Amino acid sequence: MEPLLPLSSGARLPPPTGVPRRPVPPPPPDEPDARDTAAPEPPAETAQPPAEPEPEPPIPAWAEHAARLSSDARRGFALLGACAVAYKAHHRAWLMVAAVFFVPVAFVESLFVAGVEGPVIAAEIDAEVRAEEKPPPSRVELVFRSAATNFLIGLLLHGLALGLSMLAVSLAFADRIAGRQEPPAWDELTRALVVRVPTLLIQLAPAGVLVGVGLALLVLPGIAAACLVAFVPAVVVFEKQGGVAAIRRSLALVTAAPGAVIAIVGTIASMRIVARIFADMLMPDSGHRVMVFFTHFLGDLFFLVAAPLAAMALTRLYIEIRQERDGLDPVSLARAP
Repeated sequence: MEPLLPLSSGARLPPPTGVPRRPVPPPPPDEPDARDTAAPEPPAETAQPPAEPEPEPPIPAWAEHAARLSSDARRGFALLGACAVAYKAHHRAWLMVAAVFFVPVAFVESLFVAGVEGPVIAAEIDAEVRAEEKPPPSRVELVFRSAATNFLIGLLLHGLALGLSMLAVSLAFADRIAGRQEPPAWDELTRALVVRVPTLLIQLAPAGVLVGVGLALLVLPGIAAACLVAFVPAVVVFEKQGGVAAIRRSLALVTAAPGAVIAIVGTIASMRIVARIFADMLMPDSGHRVMVFFTHFLGDLFFLVAAPLAAMALTRLYIEIRQERDGLDPVSLARAP
């Protein structure tokens, strides 16, 4: 037996012999904090500025012009419809206003056309030329006569006859818009304008020459020229301008509503073609100058039916353009009572 040793401070007892030593379990691991195991919060979303809309592609210039022409064309057809209603209500009075100035000039135009176009028609359809063994006109002569015929039609019919009748109808229509008189008094208008006919013919002649040259070249240039001088009668009667100045003024007004002018002039040109077809159907084919004269004159009389409608529609469009651009009062265009 081992002797007992005194315990001193800081002394440790030796482990007993023969007794197995119990292993000391390791300390439990530190439990993680719940705040550490929680799923990380997503970062706060920063406010994004609203996305700007993508700019629309620019509209091509040709599309803008096409849309404007389409809108103006609808305007022109609407004016034709409204004027057709007013024309139908007093068609006899409107026809008399136009006929007083249209018929005499159309008569002269038919005489000139018969003298120039007769040999052309005879060379094409009349057997008497071959029976008399006359040499047919050369191709150059035929082309020259056809161009001269179209020039006379443009100058005398569309420039002077239609111009004078449109001038008279424009005056009467301005009176109607101002609420002065309806139906128009054609006899009063005749007395007011007949003394001015020589001056008016001189003022309308340059526009007629322009249309005549266009028709002499081809039909489409003639229609284009008719569109450019569409407002010449209104400018002559309302603004007291004539000649080249009236053409320039008409061109400036046409650019304000080109589609409407094209619609009105194109419609009237179509009526002219239909009138000529009716005249050709009613009259026999012949190269005699007398028959050529009656065929042309009959076609002009058929076309006379459309002359007041053309003048009324163009006058109404002229007044609307002047109202939009110049602040025109339509009453100021009416004649003094």
